[in-house]
Amino acid sequence: MNKIEEENHLENEIKLLKPQELKTLLEAEIKKRLYQIEVLKYELKTIPGIVINN
Repeated sequence: MNKIEEENHLENEIKLLKPQELKTLLEAEIKKRLYQIEVLKYELKTIPGIVINN
């Protein structure tokens, strides 16, 4: 599934959710993305000469 298909699938899924379900889904998605960001920051720190500003 490419990025556009994934976004369309998520949009269709959201339309079927109750407000609390949507909140839970979005919180989980945010948590996943924040974790991915932390992993990428860690990986950048392993590259010599790279300075990360938080």
